[in-house]
Amino acid sequence: EGNIVKLFLNRLFKSRRGLAIMVCSPTVAGESNIESLILKSDRRRPFVACPCCGVEQILSWDNVDFKTSSGKVDPDIAAYVCTSCHQRWAENERKRLLMTEGAVPWRQTRHFECCGERQDPMINQMWDGHFAVCKKCERHAVSNKDAGFEEASAIYSPEEELPNMAREWLDCQGSR
Repeated sequence: EGNIVKLFLNRLFKSRRGLAIMVCSPTVAGESNIESLILKSDRRRPFVACPCCGVEQILSWDNVDFKTSSGKVDPDIAAYVCTSCHQRWAENERKRLLMTEGAVPWRQTRHFECCGERQDPMINQMWDGHFAVCKKCERHAVSNKDAGFEEASAIYSPEEELPNMAREWLDCQGSR
């Protein structure tokens, strides 16, 4: 009958129920219906401020460190490392940040055109709360009609322990 997502949305909105939540992990770039919806959305991503320097960042597995000073792999010392000041976050600090109300704002990150310029909220780092703003006129420039939330890995879960995640990662890599 055609694109399953379009059929679903068409039927949903004809029934006058205006909220659709679609959850998926797109695997093949350029071929996923969910990916195309994410790319059309305002592309919100979760930010966390470093407890040492205050720089807000998106938590990424690339910043989880579990090597000793001699370079030996030790999952028991796994810690998140700030992208800016390079300080290791104590595991209890990471969990405290994630459990603090309002400490993980989901901000719009979609590129947009305003004041004759293409702008990137991830580079400009200019938001009014959760909403991206133009670096010149400071107007909200991205519609929030279609909110899309992406990239919240287990690192954002205060119930998950980084050492356990590091062990699982090493097992998947065949490194243990």
